[in-house]
Amino acid sequence: GRMKLLRDIADVDLILYNGGYEADIYFTKSRADATRKVASSGGNYDIIVCGGGDGTYNEVITGMLNEKIDIPVGYIPAGTTNDFATSLNLSPVHKIAAQRITMGDPYKLDVGRFQDKYFSYIASFGAFTSASYNANQKAKNTLGHTAYILEGIKDISSLKPYHIKAETDDKVIEGDFIFGAVCNSKSIAGIIKLNDRLV
Repeated sequence: GRMKLLRDIADVDLILYNGGYEADIYFTKSRADATRKVASSGGNYDIIVCGGGDGTYNEVITGMLNEKIDIPVGYIPAGTTNDFATSLNLSPVHKIAAQRITMGDPYKLDVGRFQDKYFSYIASFGAFTSASYNANQKAKNTLGHTAYILEGIKDISSLKPYHIKAETDDKVIEGDFIFGAVCNSKSIAGIIKLNDRLV
């Protein structure tokens, strides 16, 4: 529980320190708190390390892009599902993830924008898309990934198709869909698995 979390944070802090980084540790308190914290930092760091789930990571990216902060980001996956982190082959073992941050080479990733919102993992519509937003944090802590599934079941009675026309450089797709997504990972909500050809 809480003691393991504190030990993990201490281990990560030591690894970052030994890798040449002196860490300021900040615990988020509510949704969008990571965006506000990163935006208010003014980019006065050599690197930003996010420990949390895909949603927290996305908040960090949003804060950086909103303020045009251009520094590397390290990601230590500690969320419920971690689809995005899994697609990047990031280690769920916090100490290993921290070591890779200090020793690895940075690489660029795509970030999407939907109107004025950024996304590093997914933008979606239709069936089950509200589950990730509506799943209670206490339920996620207790039930893990099952909390998303139970929340998604609530959507079944209200499913309706959306008429969508999507254009790419070489293709037009049009039809009625109950779900659609643009994603930057090989799985969605830990359930839908995409093969490499589609990613």
